[in-house]
Amino acid sequence: MKRQTAEYQAKKAIVCAGTWVKDLLPELPVQPVRKVFAWYQADGRYSVKNKFPAFTGELPNGDQYYGFPAENDALKIGKHNGGQVIHSADERVPFAEVASDGSEAFPFLRNVLPGIGCCLYGAACTYDNSPDEDFIIDTLPGHDNTLLITGLSGHGFKFASVLGEIAADFAQIHL
Repeated sequence: MKRQTAEYQAKKAIVCAGTWVKDLLPELPVQPVRKVFAWYQADGRYSVKNKFPAFTGELPNGDQYYGFPAENDALKIGKHNGGQVIHSADERVPFAEVASDGSEAFPFLRNVLPGIGCCLYGAACTYDNSPDEDFIIDTLPGHDNTLLITGLSGHGFKFASVLGEIAADFAQIHL
C-alpha cells in the first residue's frame, strides 16, 4: 500500500473504508447517503425511567423509523430509509444545513408517538448503501489476500462484533 509519505507491505489487507470505499474501488455498487437523526423533547412516557424501549416502526407509505429514549426525557429518532444521495465528503453537511433536517420524523411522531415536542438538536451521518442493503464481505477479485467489508447500509454497528471476528479470522488464516 502506498501513501503520499509512506509505503506499507503486508501479507494480507482488510479494507473497511465505509462511505468512501468508491474512492478506492470505484466499480463497487455502493451509494453514500447522508442521513440525519434528532433528539425531540418528550414527556415522561417515553423515558428510560418508565422503561420505554428502543423501537422500530414503519408507516403505511413504507417510511421506516427507529428510536430510543435519551437523557432528560428526550427521544432520539431517525428515519432509516430515504436520505440525500451524496457523491463527495463535502456534501455531508452538518445537521440543519438542509431545510428538511429535523422534520423527517414528524409524520411518524404525529401518527405514532403523541406528546413529542420540538426538535432539540440533531446530527448527520452517512450510510454506505449496497443495492439490496446486504453487506458486501468478500475478497477482491484477483487479490485473495485482501478482504473487503462494505455496503453495511446503516446496520454495520449492530454487527461490529461478528464483522470483527470475520476480519480477525481472515487475517489469521495462512495462505
